[in-house]
Order: sequence, then C-alpha cells, then structure tokens
Amino acid sequence: MKTLNVHSNYSISIIIPVLHEESIINQAIGSIFDLPYDGEVEVIVVDGSPQGETLSVIQRNEVLKILSKKGRARQMNQGAVTACGDILLFCMRIRNCRKMP
Repeated sequence: MKTLNVHSNYSISIIIPVLHEESIINQAIGSIFDLPYDGEVEVIVVDGSPQGETLSVIQRNEVLKILSKKGRARQMNQGAVTACGDILLFCMRIRNCRKMP
C-alpha cells in the first residue's frame, strides 16, 4: 500500500460518486473518517440515482450529500465544483474500502 504524506495544513475534499451503494456507503465513509490525518477533511457523496437511495442511508451528518444526474464524470464534476478543499481526492471503488488494521 502506498502512503500519501500530506501536511495537515492542507484541507482535503474526498468526493465519492455513487449509484445504488446503500449497503456499503456507511462503512466506506467510516473508513475515510478513520484515516490518520489531522487536517480538515470534507466528504462529499454524489448520488447518480434520481431517488437518492444511497444518500438516504448516510448516517454521518458532516457528509455533504448531492443528488446528480447519472454518469460518473458528471457526478465527479458536480462534487468538484462543490468542494472546498485544497486537495481533491476521488474515491471510485468504495466496495474496496475497508478498515485498516
């Protein structure tokens, strides 16, 4: 696994484009908030489903929830224009997110 050394004086926006990820989104978000980073982290979930099923199950209030038209690039762009971080990270494969030992 590669480690990213980023000084905590940078804010990071993590943008997660999703479509029907209700069963795993909270685990993925939990893994992000468990990362060892002392700086400001903004998590943005952009749902491509018109019904917003994934957004409706998110448990953490600090997550920014955005409803978008379907399409990964469209969702990524919507998240990017909303983000406030100095660094933008896009998390595309949340099925692979898990807690690190």
